[in-house]
Amino acid sequence: MAKNIKTIPTSEYDEVVRVIQEYHCNGCHKGNTSLLAKAFHKDATMYGFTMTGELLGGPISNLYDYINQHRDAPKINTRIDIIGITPTTAS
Repeated sequence: MAKNIKTIPTSEYDEVVRVIQEYHCNGCHKGNTSLLAKAFHKDATMYGFTMTGELLGGPISNLYDYINQHRDAPKINTRIDIIGITPTTAS
């Protein structure tokens, strides 16, 4: 019989949320791609919708280019959902 064993402590979840809030959310709010880049692996892939409803996807550099073009987003709403955490990754 399989056991459901929690291998990642809650403190790790809290740290992932802190990093996302500090770098991703604040980076988007301020239009600061240097700050934003600290939240992502250099080879990350992203997908999301622009303010005009267009799907933007592909390499993370697409997000940086979009932020650099449109600058800060002080009215952006963010929501942090952690789907999974391993000892070396979070998604």
